[in-house]
Amino acid sequence: MKRNLTGKCWIFILVCLCLSGCFCAGASSRSVSVVTWNVQAFFDANTSGSEYSDFIRSKQWGVQAYEARLKRLCEVMRQLDADVYVFEEIENKNILIDISNRLSGNSWNQGRNWNYAFFAKNEDGAIGCAVLSRFPLAEPTVHNLDVRTEQEKQPEMRPLIRLTVLANGTPLVLFVNHWKSKSGGAEKTEVWRNWQESLLSSLMKKDFERGAYILAAGDFNRDISEFNFCGDCNDDSGIVVLGGEVPVYSPWFFGG
Repeated sequence: MKRNLTGKCWIFILVCLCLSGCFCAGASSRSVSVVTWNVQAFFDANTSGSEYSDFIRSKQWGVQAYEARLKRLCEVMRQLDADVYVFEEIENKNILIDISNRLSGNSWNQGRNWNYAFFAKNEDGAIGCAVLSRFPLAEPTVHNLDVRTEQEKQPEMRPLIRLTVLANGTPLVLFVNHWKSKSGGAEKTEVWRNWQESLLSSLMKKDFERGAYILAAGDFNRDISEFNFCGDCNDDSGIVVLGGEVPVYSPWFFGG
């Protein structure tokens, strides 16, 4: 028996390991473009002690290097001109302020600027995830795992962010992910990505059941082929099943 996946009960998942995916909801007048981007250890020029050791020791990192990287980032953002940016590997909220100031030309002008932002990372973490949006952001929550049933101790993992993008009168529930990397071995670390998938699916299920528009974006540190496919759907459906219970569509099947 095939699941009914029509209308706004479709859930979209962007499996992006580096740069960009785009989601459009509804008609053109109500469309929302979203880019998810792992900016790869984007530290500012101030040393807080939580940075990766190679950054702290590097003589090439400092104010000039940070400013150059900030400039390149903002240039690409202007070119893409997305409504919402989802960033992985941002050090702190001050970087979002620097991005916003540079994009606005250091002047407060509403226009089409990205005036809404959210950032989260664990207290002892080096990097976190962030959202920069043209639309208001509401109801943010941050979720962490505390797994004590595995043989090995839980490694450091980034939190999952859930928030609502109030886009053109149509709320879009956005889940921001940065799952455990394969550092240490793909098979050995897969158990932790499975736990993160379980957390995501359990949270998504609540919004799925009430018929919300939902988008899960971020760096899942998985190829699309490593997700569980929908067993009773057509092979070209682009549908996988998260946590064994939540059907999601991924444009990654068709190149984004």
